Amino acid sequence: MNAGIVIGLIILLTLLNVPISFALIGGVLAALVLGGGTTLAVIPLQ
Repeated sequence: MNAGIVIGLIILLTLLNVPISFALIGGVLAALVLGGGTTLAVIPLQ
């Protein structure tokens, strides 16, 4: 299912011609949601 979701998102991004920067921001937000507080704690260290 995950592969299908990823492929679907890629197709949507391609059809909508969403800027790459927006896609990267979306990826970061998704990582924050999935990682939760752990990701937020790691960012200041980098």
